[in-house]
Amino acid sequence: MSLRPVLAAMLCAGCANYNSSHIMVGPPRPPVDPSTVRIYPHPPSNYEEIALVNADSRGSFRWSSQGTTDLALERLKNEAAHLGANGLLNLSLGEPGAASPTLGTGIAYGWGGPPAGYGLGTSLGVPAPFKSASALAIRVRAN
Repeated sequence: MSLRPVLAAMLCAGCANYNSSHIMVGPPRPPVDPSTVRIYPHPPSNYEEIALVNADSRGSFRWSSQGTTDLALERLKNEAAHLGANGLLNLSLGEPGAASPTLGTGIAYGWGGPPAGYGLGTSLGVPAPFKSASALAIRVRAN
C-alpha cells in the first residue's frame, strides 16, 4: 500500500484547519452571495440581527498581516452569507497569542530486507501567523 494517499489526506486535513462559527440571535434567512456582504462602520437605519459570527485564517499559507486579515474577513463573510446576512456590524479583528516553535526528534528502525538499519531525524515546526475576526451578522432591509 502506498503512503502517498495517506500523506495527501493528512496535508489536506491540516490545510482545512480553520474555525468559523456562529451564535444565532435572530432567525436565519436564505443564504446570499458572500461578495454582497458589506462591512458597516456604523449601524444602518433599517436592519435585523441574525448572529454573532467568528472566523480565523488558520490553515492558510499566507504569512503577511494583510493576507491573514483578508482571509479571516473572507471566511467571516462566508459564514454570515450562509446565514442570510448581507452585512457585518461591530467588526473586531484580533491576533491570538503567538504559538512557540516546536522541535522534534525521532529514532527509527528499518526492516523488510537486507540491510536493516537505524535512522535519526530532527524537525523544526514554525507556526504560521493567523488572524481572527468577529462581528454581528445583520440583514439590512431595503427602505
